[in-house]
Amino acid sequence: MLNEMGAKVSGGGSSTLTIQGVRKLEPTTHRVIGDRIVAATWGVAASMTRGDVRVRGVNHKHLGLVLDKLRTAGAEVTPEVDGFRVIQRERPKAVNFATLPYPGFPTDLQPMAIGLAAVAEGTSMITENVFESRFRFVEEMIRLEADARTDGHHAVIREFQCCRVHRCGPRIFEPAPGSCLLGWSRTEPPKSTTSSTSTAGTRVLSRISVDSGSDRAGGHRISSVLGVTLASYSRWWNDKTV
Repeated sequence: MLNEMGAKVSGGGSSTLTIQGVRKLEPTTHRVIGDRIVAATWGVAASMTRGDVRVRGVNHKHLGLVLDKLRTAGAEVTPEVDGFRVIQRERPKAVNFATLPYPGFPTDLQPMAIGLAAVAEGTSMITENVFESRFRFVEEMIRLEADARTDGHHAVIREFQCCRVHRCGPRIFEPAPGSCLLGWSRTEPPKSTTSSTSTAGTRVLSRISVDSGSDRAGGHRISSVLGVTLASYSRWWNDKTV
């Protein structure tokens, strides 16, 4: 974008940037890339809820490893020109995750990975290689009856059948979508409620198309949390197409 405005910056993609000063910059029109964390959150949401989600406005090549992990969990992942689609028909299978700088598995997706592991069939190990003390939010998931144990920069998550309702408040914002998805994907429905979209007590995201907000300025993560919650709520209680 800076070069389009008249700047002289070279070395993009390497370890060294060379910048030559110019007298002025000109206006330009530029499309920023889609938020890969938001896009991947929706993909994980589809897998956790055995749903069907199409995400637009993001380059699926930026999420190669994440989408491969969803395939390992049993999801059908289809790359598209302007995004990707995730369909999960059966209960997810256990998958191991290890966070690394790009193009590795993003550390900001680690809470969602733990949420997915909690509802998956089998035992998963999540390894945090980027930051210290990134497992504090696991305490909240345990209070939702997730079977999770942490030791240093490792977390072991075993399958469980359902979780109970619990008011939880992660101390930092990034883990919130993981806790949100865990609660919504595995909370048992009230006995008086029936719905054709339910599968073994699982909230189902069905036929949802999402724009990752590649041309918006902010609020992406807040939108992802509220969007997943409201979409799940709408499909569960009202049986309407979102």
